[in-house]
Amino acid sequence: GLAVAHAAGLVHRDISPQNLVFPASDGPVDPGSVRLLDFGLADASGRTTVGSDVLLAAAEGGGIIGNANYMSPEQARGLPVRTPSDLYQVGAVLYFALTGRPPFPRRTSAEVLEAHVAAPPPAPSALVPAARPFDRIITHALTKTPARRFRDATQFREAVEAALLTLEHALPDTDASAEASEHPISPALVASERTSVTRVLSPARGGYGVPAPPPEPLAPDRPSASPGFLAVIGAIVVVATAGVWASLAGASRCRRPRRHRPVNRVSCPSPSPRRPRRQPRSRPCRCRSCRAFSPTPRRRCVPRD
Repeated sequence: GLAVAHAAGLVHRDISPQNLVFPASDGPVDPGSVRLLDFGLADASGRTTVGSDVLLAAAEGGGIIGNANYMSPEQARGLPVRTPSDLYQVGAVLYFALTGRPPFPRRTSAEVLEAHVAAPPPAPSALVPAARPFDRIITHALTKTPARRFRDATQFREAVEAALLTLEHALPDTDASAEASEHPISPALVASERTSVTRVLSPARGGYGVPAPPPEPLAPDRPSASPGFLAVIGAIVVVATAGVWASLAGASRCRRPRRHRPVNRVSCPSPSPRRPRRQPRSRPCRCRSCRAFSPTPRRRCVPRD
């Protein structure tokens, strides 16, 4: 199947429900009996699907070739297509098998391609609650970055088989269609079914070789200031800068140490010679004899003869 084609370096690039054939049987379908047809768009890995017709007769000009409802983001942008692109398409077909509708139903093919590039992967349990075990498989397969998808078709198949084992009740043949029919059919779904064919499409925005959208007009410029006003502002800036520079230069300048004036040391006079001790003055005699015979007392009492 698809794993054999990938091992040979071949990428299908157009996997859709229209290119899958199931055997006519009322019972369970054997996975080995499913056939993948229409390798008309297949090519070696690493090439784009850009061309002017569905046969890629002219590789230049035109648009991208594929089915818009099941196209990978890199194919929708006109980038080189490799093995992860086929696994993305298988995830989209698995979503259709569980819910009965493509993953991104929109009104126009351009909106579908934009959804493949930018919209988040849908969960099938939002339409069919019994398909909850497949939510992680679908979101993993429909990841926008190719490196984050399944490694190869074998890993994808093992994940699907593990999800089938976790189902508590097998999905009847009419459950998915009955639950999906409860939701109203939107005009976008009808339009997507009408355009679900392989044809030439315009690439999504942001793709390789696609011109970018015109830039938004810029807001009108504000009126510029007069030359005199600018000159005054420039002078103020210059003066302020000079003042700051001068203050910094003055702060960093080394100050000379002050010279200490010599102190005139006054020599203390030598101590004067010690004066002789004064002799105590003699007190007048106060004896009775001196007072009796002399009105003035004598300094010394002289005994009388």
